[in-house]
Order: sequence, then C-alpha cells, then structure tokens
Amino acid sequence: MKEALSAIVLVALAAWAGGAQGIVSVVVPSPCKINFLPGWNLVSLCGEPANKTVQAVLSGIDYRFVMAWNASSQEFIVYSPRAAQNPFDSLEFNQSYFVYASSPATAYIGGQLVNDTNISLVQGWNAAGYPYEFASNISVYFNQTAFRYLMKWNASSQQFVVYSPRAAENPFAKIFMGEGQFIYALAPTILSYNRAALQSG
Repeated sequence: MKEALSAIVLVALAAWAGGAQGIVSVVVPSPCKINFLPGWNLVSLCGEPANKTVQAVLSGIDYRFVMAWNASSQEFIVYSPRAAQNPFDSLEFNQSYFVYASSPATAYIGGQLVNDTNISLVQGWNAAGYPYEFASNISVYFNQTAFRYLMKWNASSQQFVVYSPRAAENPFAKIFMGEGQFIYALAPTILSYNRAALQSG
C-alpha cells in the first residue's frame, strides 16, 4: 500500500514538473488496520467507522464466522454471513471480536480516531476493545485493584496467552493496534482509556 502511494505521488510530481495540467487523486491509507491470519483472530476496531456493519468493516476479508462476547450471560454469540438471521450485524469500537478468517488478509478501518473513552465492565470476563491505532503498555490502563487477568489471543498458535499482575513473569506487556482482549473484573467497574497516557506509555 505504501509503495503504491509513493508511486502515485512520484507520478503527480513528475506531471507537475513537466507542466502537465489535470487532477491527480491520491488515496491515503487509513492509519488503522487489522491483520488477519488463517483461523481465529481476536480483534478490536482501532477507529470508529461510519459504516459499522460486519459486511462493511470486513469487506475484502474471506471470513466464515464472527463471535461477540455477551458479558451478561458470559457466553459467545455467533454471526455468520451465510445465516438467514444473526444475533448482531454491526461492530463497535468498545468491543473485541473473534473472527474466523480463511486466508491471510488486512482490513483498513476508516472513520474517526477514538479519543478518551470509558467502557463499563461487569463482574467476570469482558471482551473490551482496544480502540487505538498505536501500541501501548497494558500497565497504563490495567487497574490491578479491579482487574485480575487480561487475555490476548495468539493467532499463530490458536491459543490464549494470559497476563496477571501477580505473575513473576508475563508472556506480554503491550497491546497493539487491532488486537482484542479479555479482561476479568472482580466487580462491576469502568475501564478508562486516556489517549495521551496510552501514547506515552
């Protein structure tokens, strides 16, 4: 994508230097992107698209299922593009989703970037989204008093990896653009994201 953009810019500059006239369109890719591997992927929207439907957000992705977590009942609900009816049809930036992809692909998420935001959590597991287009240290937002665990998904090995503040050593310390997560809350609480703190973390 970057190489294609550079080529378009070079053509535009060459035309301008040669005295050519006309309109040159330059398509700038979204800073928010999600990479998919074959199999299950736990993802978050790193932005707030204008069109939030599953079909629009995942256009260009060869996917079979999307699973959303119902925190109230502590169970998954499943979307299939082949189903006559689905329990949901849109994706929200404050939620993480499992997507089953058939092949490697990248989704570019347009729309507004997310500023500071709060996400309500229930007691138990919550699939809270990480709605930012940059990486950050988990310690910036992980409330050790209110949270017990944070799980991410390793798409290569198709298994969860778990972060605990009580562990002597953890398998990860950062969360990256497009990654999803599960947080175990000890009681109903609020997950607070501060964009400036996350960027410096």
